[in-house]
Amino acid sequence: MNFEVKSTVTLSDDKKYMVMSKVEYNGKKYMFLINIDDEKDYKFCSLNNENKLFQIKDEDLIHTIAPLLYKNLLEEIEKV
Repeated sequence: MNFEVKSTVTLSDDKKYMVMSKVEYNGKKYMFLINIDDEKDYKFCSLNNENKLFQIKDEDLIHTIAPLLYKNLLEEIEKV
């Protein structure tokens, strides 16, 4: 599966999410996803080498990557 910004993905909870931002940090790929039906439902995920998404639960890691994802999100908004 191709995880590009603005693409949608259906997760194991059968809900559709839009990829809002992507970043590579310390050799790993991370994404910020928002549920297309409920903007209060969002996820921070990592992408492994087999192209599988995993939700991040580690608060320290989220605090590290969130500003990077936010910066990339702002850059995507500027393109519109």
